[in-house]
Parts: sequence; structure tokens; C-alpha cells
Amino acid sequence: HVQNVLGDSAVFKEAPHNGYYYIGLKQNHPILGDLKVRQALMYALDRETIINTVFQGYGTVINSHSVPFSWAYSDDVTDYQQHAEKAVSLLEEAGWDQLNSEGIRLNSQGEKLSFVMVSASGNEDKANVIALVTEQWKAVGVEVVVEYYERSVLFSKYLDVGKFEAYMWGWNLSLDPDCYMQFHTESGLDENGVLQGFNDVEYSNQQVDQLLVAGRLTYDQQERQDIYAQIQKILNQELPYVFLYTTNRVKGMSNKVKNVVWSPLEPIQINKWHIDPAHR
Repeated sequence: HVQNVLGDSAVFKEAPHNGYYYIGLKQNHPILGDLKVRQALMYALDRETIINTVFQGYGTVINSHSVPFSWAYSDDVTDYQQHAEKAVSLLEEAGWDQLNSEGIRLNSQGEKLSFVMVSASGNEDKANVIALVTEQWKAVGVEVVVEYYERSVLFSKYLDVGKFEAYMWGWNLSLDPDCYMQFHTESGLDENGVLQGFNDVEYSNQQVDQLLVAGRLTYDQQERQDIYAQIQKILNQELPYVFLYTTNRVKGMSNKVKNVVWSPLEPIQINKWHIDPAHR
């Protein structure tokens, strides 16, 4: 959405960023590999409050791999509104039905529902988001140990080699909805442990693989829209990521500039702009 705010000397518009933030979950992890646990992690979060607290409301909750203004966006997905009771029920169904003295869940073997999340140091917004996320997860009995690393270390020792349990990061998206590099099985780790694309969580779904290939084989936009809607629905159900939000950004344009054309993201078609001689 784009919101107009008129001032005396400028026009300001709020527009979404073409990208989103997420927490990647290792799909073969002994805890995070359980779909019920991943669903519980989603239901435990109040993402609207996180947006309002950290970004003063300048953000939009997302529930799959797309952003609301994309031509390929589908809203035929589950909106994981916070539901702590449902999160607790799912964790209990997954076998995490006991609590220790610190309120952290245990299974029948006495193992803790605990995992490590890595992220980049030096970003206050990300740190504040992570603090709220871990607090909300702890409220349903999930312990998260957060480790921060300088960006080059984070990638070279963890993300680029697929050696992590969970991590927080974000995607900058292109205008094309293709996400083969993020979610196709062959974009994960090969037999030698070398990452072939960006599927560092090692997500693998045969139907998604087939749809991703099909989306690359047609130029028909309606057909592609249908394909990527199916992909979004499956990703929303299987949750290789905890999908968080896209941030919205405010951009301004002087009122002296006339005939400005705004896209959903920013002013475009600069060749049409002009400034009246009286205002130069």
C-alpha cells in the first residue's frame, strides 16, 4: 500500500521494501525438523507488536515467500496470528509436554527444547527484533541461545556452509517471483556439503521442485501466478522459515517537482518530471 502525507514543501509516501526478514530453520535438525514445532514457533509470535515496537508501525507481516505488492502475491495462505494456547498445544503434541524449573519445555527423555540462533552483529533493529522473538518463544517454553557474529564470519562459517540450527536474515527480492535458488532441493548442499544455491536450510519438497521448474518454463504471467501461488501456499504450510515482516519506508518528493509517477515502491519515469520555472 502507498499512503499520501501532504506537507507544505514535499509529498511523503509510505511504501513497502521489496524484500522480507525471516528466521531460517534447519530442516534436518532434531527439534526444528518437526513441523509441529515450526508451527508452534509461528503461532507464538506477535509480529504486529514487533513491527510496532521496533519500526514504529512501518512494516507489514508476511506469511510466505512474497510481498503484498508483487503481481505474484497470493493471500491464500494461513495468517499465523499469535495464538499462545495453540503454540503450547502443538509443542505438547510434539512431545515437549513437561516444564523444568525455568519454564523451558522437556521431552520424555528430559531433553530441553533449546536451539542456537545466529545472526549478524552491529544491527540494532535486528537485535531488538531477536530480543522480542526470543522473549515470546520463552513464554511458551522454548529456549533460544543467540550468538552474534561479524557479517563475514556469519556467512563464511555458518550460512554459506549450512552449519547452523537457526539464523535470522532477510531477502532483497527481484521483481520476478522465481525462488528456485532459495527453495529447490538442488539449491541446497550437495553430497560434498557444498552449498549450490541459497537453500541453506536444506528444504526439500518434490512438488515444490516441480513447480519451481515449471515456473521457469513458461512466459504466461497468469500461469506463472498460479504456479507461485501454489509454492507460497506450500511454503506457508511447511515453514522452512519463520516468516516475519517486510519493512515499509517513507520517501519524499519536493512539491516543486511536477508530473511525478509513483510505483508501489518509489518515484519512476524520471523523464516525465519537470520543475516549473517559477520555482527554480
